[in-house]
Amino acid sequence: MFTVRTGTIFEESRLPLRVWVYAFWKACSSKKGISALQLSREMEITHKSALFVLRRIRHGLGSENAPKLTGTIEADETYVGGRPRRFFGYTHKHKTGRGTHKVPVMGVVQRGGDVRFRLLDRLTSDRLSEVLAENADLTCRLITDEYVGYQGVGKAFQGGHEAVKHAIGEYVRKETDVHSNTIEGVFSQYWWPGNVRQLKNEIQRAVALSAPGGTIEPPHLSPEIASPRLPGASTPSRPARGDANLASAVEQVERDMIQAALDRAAGNISETARALGLTRRGLYLKLRRLGLDTRAEVDTR
Repeated sequence: MFTVRTGTIFEESRLPLRVWVYAFWKACSSKKGISALQLSREMEITHKSALFVLRRIRHGLGSENAPKLTGTIEADETYVGGRPRRFFGYTHKHKTGRGTHKVPVMGVVQRGGDVRFRLLDRLTSDRLSEVLAENADLTCRLITDEYVGYQGVGKAFQGGHEAVKHAIGEYVRKETDVHSNTIEGVFSQYWWPGNVRQLKNEIQRAVALSAPGGTIEPPHLSPEIASPRLPGASTPSRPARGDANLASAVEQVERDMIQAALDRAAGNISETARALGLTRRGLYLKLRRLGLDTRAEVDTR
């Protein structure tokens, strides 16, 4: 029997649509998704039904049936994991790129088309070949860098395989369109979130600049957070080299945050220091260094 559910992820499901809609909302609005146990508790359904719903949703959002990339494609990889923490006795220079302990992520982009990312357990020729076979048609023309893992993979493509040699400073082959700048541009535009220290600093900044008990607005966020970071979106313009430097920019941010905190506390030094996470002495030192007006004095020796 044909119903409106036929041919969709709701087919052969006796659960009411409100369960499905709620599961969609929770899966998209929760930072780390939602577990089947939590869904079963909140919607008062069995754990087996909750598993069924979530698996259907993931299957529907998957890219298993997505068309393969065609034409000229570029492939490259990046490493995600952040900068290592330094510790006492740390003397070795941290290695970057291939050979690190970070997680490799491979990207394949069709020029003028779609882009695909895959998380890899190991960066081997077999894994690279597997990802390319899943996402690209064999009639494609493949362009990569000189990594040896791509040499055997490229022979399978009818359009040929060309590589730029980054080791000798070649990023665009003269008078040709051989380059991997498209996929590298995608990597550079992606936000790769996960820096906990940056998140902590961002929260402290937003709380200090916003009104007590008020709402955090986009002007309270740093330009890196407030600006769009999606591929193809315009990036904020950087000031010219002679217009500003890092020291003056940091000083201006400090001045704005302290002045905003002083205004909210009506000039009360103790409340301002508490809101900024500083001691009274530390706040006085910053006020004196930044040239902000304060009539109170403190022994800073």
